Amino acid sequence: PHDVVVCMEVLEHIPKAYEAHVIERLACTAVRRLVLSWAGPHQPGNGHVNLRNQSYVRAAFAAHGLLVREGDTAALRAVSTLPWYRTNALVFARDLA
Repeated sequence: PHDVVVCMEVLEHIPKAYEAHVIERLACTAVRRLVLSWAGPHQPGNGHVNLRNQSYVRAAFAAHGLLVREGDTAALRAVSTLPWYRTNALVFARDLA
């Protein structure tokens, strides 16, 4: 386990048959935060076999106790220089209260 796990533009390359396993591994490894970017529908790129919209990604990780931190997500997107990070990047956190 790690306090912060970063996974940028990887999951769109994972076949759907393995998606649930990868999501579970990321979720159980991220103790406090997960910084993730997952390409959305119609995003061009090589090897994209599993494009997902933001609502799907949010729900997939919420099922594992990770919720999007809207302020942190907006801040990360604002400083990103690559267009796909400006639209796909999400910062998730556990409710540790």
